[in-house]
Amino acid sequence: MFATDRDLLVFEPRLFNELGFGAQRVAEAAGAGSLDASGSTFTLTGGRFNDWGVSTGWVVLVNDAPLEVVTRFNQTQLYVSRLREDTSQAVIPAAAGTGLNVRVSTFRPQIALIHDMLLRSLGIEPGAAAAPGVLTESAITNPRALVRAECLGTLHLLFAASAPIAGESSIAWAKARSYAERFDQERRRLRAEIDTTGDGSPDALRRPNVERLFRA
Repeated sequence: MFATDRDLLVFEPRLFNELGFGAQRVAEAAGAGSLDASGSTFTLTGGRFNDWGVSTGWVVLVNDAPLEVVTRFNQTQLYVSRLREDTSQAVIPAAAGTGLNVRVSTFRPQIALIHDMLLRSLGIEPGAAAAPGVLTESAITNPRALVRAECLGTLHLLFAASAPIAGESSIAWAKARSYAERFDQERRRLRAEIDTTGDGSPDALRRPNVERLFRA
């Protein structure tokens, strides 16, 4: 996938608090976590992060504060940060403490739906095996350019799913409509660079459902 849970957090910093009921919850424990003095190493007692697939780009709620997972050190420890403007920036420490509540959940299933939609709109079948004349996801040489579209589409799905519960006059309804419009606009702007020859360099530009060559 192009986007991660952390990327969703950039658009909606309270997403995992407000729509956590719609996420796939993989773990929750009261008083089982601790953050060291640096505020960046989180340790979990009685659980194994690798069993749950937690890795870079995930989000953990520590005492209801969302922290992005920078990397997983081992089975029980994560290197975490408060939300950064960009993943290339230095880690922003959280408050140190012990006996912390932790909840680990993910919106990866919803991201995957939009991911597959975007691939098909670019003429690439999700999960296709590499074969002569068959383009796979690895042919996209600028995957970061698709992150925004994947986030906007996913957020539309999430708020559209919660809107009927909240009612037509709710913020969820308004956000669902807004993200739908922004997703459509982003898809119109999107340009994917494609390597059709397998030499590692892009030789085609594709818009959703449109292909145009730009290199001989």
